[in-house]
Amino acid sequence: IYNQLSKTDIKITPLRVYNIFYDGEIKLDDNYLKIPDYIKDDRYLQEKKMNNQDFPVFLNYGDLIPIYGAPIVKDVSDDNGFSYKVNAETRYMDSEAYLGIGFYPQYKYNNLYLSAKINIFIDSEKNIYNNWTGGNNIVEKFHLRYSRSDYRNSLSVHAGYIPNVTFGHGYLVNNLSNSLEYPLRHDTGFRIDYKLDNDFMRFKFFSPSLRDYFNQGGILGFHTSLFLSHRFPLTLGFGIITDLNQFSQATRIYKGVSSSDLENLGQRKVTAAEFDFDINIINTMNLGISLFGEFVGIWYPHNMYYMRFEGSEAQIILGDDKRWRRGTWGIMAPGISINFDNKNEIRFALNFNSAGFYPSYFNSNYLYNKSVYFRTDVPLGFQTLDDISLLNEQIEMLNEFSIDNDEVEFLFPKEIYPLVYNKFSTSPVIGFTFEYKYNFRNKAEISGLLSRYTQRAKVVPSYVYYTIEGKLSIKDNLLKNISNIDFYLSDIFFIGTKDIQEFVLGMNMGIKLPFSMSLIFDLTQVYYDSNLDGNKNEMMNVGINFGINL
Repeated sequence: IYNQLSKTDIKITPLRVYNIFYDGEIKLDDNYLKIPDYIKDDRYLQEKKMNNQDFPVFLNYGDLIPIYGAPIVKDVSDDNGFSYKVNAETRYMDSEAYLGIGFYPQYKYNNLYLSAKINIFIDSEKNIYNNWTGGNNIVEKFHLRYSRSDYRNSLSVHAGYIPNVTFGHGYLVNNLSNSLEYPLRHDTGFRIDYKLDNDFMRFKFFSPSLRDYFNQGGILGFHTSLFLSHRFPLTLGFGIITDLNQFSQATRIYKGVSSSDLENLGQRKVTAAEFDFDINIINTMNLGISLFGEFVGIWYPHNMYYMRFEGSEAQIILGDDKRWRRGTWGIMAPGISINFDNKNEIRFALNFNSAGFYPSYFNSNYLYNKSVYFRTDVPLGFQTLDDISLLNEQIEMLNEFSIDNDEVEFLFPKEIYPLVYNKFSTSPVIGFTFEYKYNFRNKAEISGLLSRYTQRAKVVPSYVYYTIEGKLSIKDNLLKNISNIDFYLSDIFFIGTKDIQEFVLGMNMGIKLPFSMSLIFDLTQVYYDSNLDGNKNEMMNVGINFGINL
């Protein structure tokens, strides 16, 4: 049997029964209950084969009859060698319009793929966009991909751009990316995925930004999963991730913030771990039902102070209502997943979170909001902020993140910023997550996710938080002259329309033109205070790219 997925021939034992799955996996099946008796009789099959006669078949033009025979297998080295693409584009990024030219060389040797994106952008005043100075800017233009697989094991390595990373069911690490605003900003990352046997162990290691290590930081993540047995189809997963310095990206994201501004902040390290599980209950050709869950813990380097009002309004005493913690936890469980007709999947799970927990903490735009700029008109005091009363311990804690002498400009870690925005969950939170996916022959996929969380508070308002995600992906050879359409929308744990720091919008569409030409439209939108005016800015990055493959 030729396996198109792994590009290998698989030898099987004659006169045995096998299950063949859509992903190319083949399993021996010793269950003969549904097989007719004559099939089990080897002698019958051998006699039928020996007595079988060949009959000529005459085909007319237009007959829709397949001609069976040995498949023509493409040699994996047929497309080896060097090629390149040249392009011209217009782009709007960083509140400025640019004209650009690009040279995209690539080299392929069997399973090794090397490429580079060499761009030059010129603004309306004929200035060249400065993305060439420094070793990091040069290295970040090159990409490597290596993959190798056989029937049982597989290995893939990415350097430069890395595919989005998710651990388990995404309650801790969810679609973490290192190239949201390309070419305005991108990082050289590393990702290694290794599968040991089809139903045994999987390993995932990643680090999204090499540049972080030169800024006294870095993110390291590791996840492994273990499948126990076909008799007890339980998969257990464990992941751990560490951000060595939450302030390492601040000088890139925020104009006007320099390395000297960050000297008093030092390095702030955050570590998190998750445990996930998935157990198959029913697994047939057209129906699959499984139970799943994920448990998450996040640890901070110092105590985080907040207030929880648990008595009546007349009994509120700020000192007695003081709380502090150096970590937080969240649970997505129990959850149920139903897959039917090999196209549709429905997932539903309950959520239970402690105070201060942030679902999908390491999300798609984590590199942009792991530290958030904030400013006030006057230094922080007991009632400086609207509708927020601060404890002395809170004021001292917040002032530790000041980046100016007047203590009106701050760079807050991701988990502390909700305190000054009045969206910090001071009480436990309960909720649910609902997700639907539709897959059409692996050529098109559409999915949507909604989470709703309610804070269980007695005195203060019971805030409601939401998470929404939407995705549309259409691959080549489905729509005429369309090579791909990809759309992505996400907003994590937001409380209102002004809470947009986690909002991400992305789109990419490729159009095939004659003579190896192509037209690509791409758009990315994130929000952060790029010019330090105290407001979240809509950072639009949109381009139209015309290219020729040579």
